[in-house]
Amino acid sequence: MADAEATLISSILFPGHRSEIRSLAVSSDDEMLLSAGPGGAKVWNIRTGNVIRSWDCGFALCSAFLPGDKIAVIGTKEGKLELYDLPSSSLVDTIDAHESHVWATQVAPDRKGIVTGSADKSVKFWNVEVLTEDVSVPEVCIRFDLES
Repeated sequence: MADAEATLISSILFPGHRSEIRSLAVSSDDEMLLSAGPGGAKVWNIRTGNVIRSWDCGFALCSAFLPGDKIAVIGTKEGKLELYDLPSSSLVDTIDAHESHVWATQVAPDRKGIVTGSADKSVKFWNVEVLTEDVSVPEVCIRFDLES
């Protein structure tokens, strides 16, 4: 009897995550959904259910769209805030925000900053200013300052 050889007849690839989802955020125009978890994040078109963007990230615990919905911020298990430019799906900046897990991110009511909460028992207020929004400029420049 000859050795049996396995043959792949067909496969189905789902656009979902390969591990659990720890965070969801909806864009201000209700058109996009950001989902994130350990090692990966995706942006979905809410109307069609299709993945628009996908990238690797740290161990995501929380997330938010920054004002303008072109930048996503992800709070990580390592206490960092990771900022991603959505049109290019690229990491713009990493900020050592807390000494422990970043459990919560919330855009401030005036839409000029965010608030983060951490397992280190601190709440921090951050001023956020997108300095470069021109699409002809290849880099996004963001000023992200801890409020005094």
